[in-house]
Amino acid sequence: MNFYHPGDTLSFHTDELEWDLSKPLVSISLGLPGILCVGGTTKSDSPISLLLTHGDIVILSGPSRLAYHAVPKVFTSYHVRTCQHEVVSGSDLKNEEDHNVGSDVPSWISEFVDGLSSDRLEKIDKSLSAEELKERIRKFLPRTRFNISIRQVEKYE
Repeated sequence: MNFYHPGDTLSFHTDELEWDLSKPLVSISLGLPGILCVGGTTKSDSPISLLLTHGDIVILSGPSRLAYHAVPKVFTSYHVRTCQHEVVSGSDLKNEEDHNVGSDVPSWISEFVDGLSSDRLEKIDKSLSAEELKERIRKFLPRTRFNISIRQVEKYE
């Protein structure tokens, strides 16, 4: 799992450390929207840019399995319309105007945090109450992009 915050980037790279490169790479996006650029098998191939929002899934398989890819931008807002306008208008991806995250926090964050077990939370950090930990999580999640990558890294016989 990768965590990104506004301002974070991930340079162009390929994922080629797995034993069996014929198996797909599955990427699940959660949290803040971000831009994923996917090119070809060489860095000179022109990439395409994709706006990824909460719940989007990308599968790299076949020829795209070894494609160079990067995350040049994580947005500060959940307002996808703002993000799409910025991408379509061709403005510089590194110069997004600052947005207030507080008023546009998706309902899934509150539902997730409210569903956390107080007993388990208190075992994570005994110096804080479960409610204090929930409050920290409520502040962290709206300002974070999560990427879960699923791939075969172990050799199976």
